[in-house]
Amino acid sequence: METHRRQGHTLLIITVTNRFITGPIAERLGVANLLASEPAIHNGRYTGAVAGVPCFREGKVVRLESWLSENGLILGE
Repeated sequence: METHRRQGHTLLIITVTNRFITGPIAERLGVANLLASEPAIHNGRYTGAVAGVPCFREGKVVRLESWLSENGLILGE
């Protein structure tokens, strides 16, 4: 990762694992950008469902394309 940082690349972790697990890992690695599945919460409790598009299979591609567009980035640049 340090090589990519030195080259000015944007670092991103994209994973199906929930953000409450992967967030601290991304922070520890110094990666500010994280796309992870978001657990649904109702009345302060996890429901077991996923909020929004799960970051899995085709959903991972959808989430990545959306993130790239929101950040004005093109994959590979």
